[in-house]
Amino acid sequence: MNRRAAAPREKDGISNYDFAAVRSTYENVTGNLWSQSDSETYAEHGLNQVPVERIISALEAVSRRSPVKINSFKYFVKEITAIPDPRNRVRQKKQLGNIVRLIRDNSVGRANYSEIDFREDVKCACAREGVVFDNDIYDELVGGRRPSADVRAGL
Repeated sequence: MNRRAAAPREKDGISNYDFAAVRSTYENVTGNLWSQSDSETYAEHGLNQVPVERIISALEAVSRRSPVKINSFKYFVKEITAIPDPRNRVRQKKQLGNIVRLIRDNSVGRANYSEIDFREDVKCACAREGVVFDNDIYDELVGGRRPSADVRAGL
């Protein structure tokens, strides 16, 4: 019997697509089905106000570094709702910058390597290394340039 909890009624503009993406990612990284208590936790902590990319990144990073099986969405809430510390941002920018450089170096000469491919490779590496992917920091590091052009130029 494969029963899923219904998506919570969201009032503040969260799209069903965003919620479905969060739920799907949670199920993929934990192997658990989304439950009613997970929906309640999601609503209780106002996660509909958090960018979906941040939630997904936190789910992937936390699940990779967790030494135990995660049994509930509550396990992720502290990481998702943590207020960014400016000192942590510097550390996170350095870690993400190292990953961007590594992926760029490893991608030199790849044919048909798009900006989307580059971003996805960086996201996967972040999840593997336990680094939270942040779109703003990524855009700051990449500088609005097309990574595929840099890769082709050997930069």
